[in-house]
Order: sequence, then C-alpha cells, then structure tokens
Amino acid sequence: MDLVQCDILAVLAVLRTIRVTGAGWNEARIHTLVASALKAAGIVAVHEARIAPRMRPDFLTSGRTVIEIKKGRPRAATAIAQIARYANCPLVAAVVLVPERGIPKIPSEIGGKPVSQLPLYSGWGITI
Repeated sequence: MDLVQCDILAVLAVLRTIRVTGAGWNEARIHTLVASALKAAGIVAVHEARIAPRMRPDFLTSGRTVIEIKKGRPRAATAIAQIARYANCPLVAAVVLVPERGIPKIPSEIGGKPVSQLPLYSGWGITI
C-alpha cells in the first residue's frame, strides 16, 4: 500500500469516528469537529489551505488529501466540477468528499487520483 492510500484510509477512519448529534449543524461547526478529530489522531491538516488561485479546500492533509465538506445535497455536476479542480491540482494526491447526504455519480477517480465520498448522515450515526 502506498502513502496516498494510507493517508486516505487514515482520514476515512477518523471521519467515521465523528458523530453529528443533531440536525441543523452549520458547516463551521462540522469543520471544528473534523479539525479536532484529525488533530487527535495525529493527522496534520491545514484548514482552507490555498492550493491554487481561488482554490481553498476545507482541509489539506500533510499526505496531500483534500477533505471537502458540503452541507445539504449539492448538485452532482457542481460537486464533481469542484473536486475535479482539486484533483487536477499538482499539490493534491486524493480527495475525500463529505456531503451532508450522499451525492450520486461521484467517480472513484478523477485525473488518476482517488476520490472517496463519506456522507454525514449515512455513516456518522446522526441523531435527528
């Protein structure tokens, strides 16, 4: 297993430990939870790292994995276009999309880089 795969697996494992305990959380609150969980797990990540002009993903890990959090259910085409811009950036090795609800048709790879999706409400044990 290479370093990129190890970073993705570590990021996904940490994200799966986070519990959103009610509906209506704003994105900033989720960012705070993610930042705390990553730090506690020893994963170094920069919040809103500038990876190119007008490109600031929510998090970029030291392993070069982008974590992008989305409230609601954005249109698949819009989400794919955004993660494609990130994936096509040389500083990025992988993308993890964290939408509030799953987004259909998200590819598992863009530009030769792995893409993962972890919806908030399907795997995080949300209590509404």
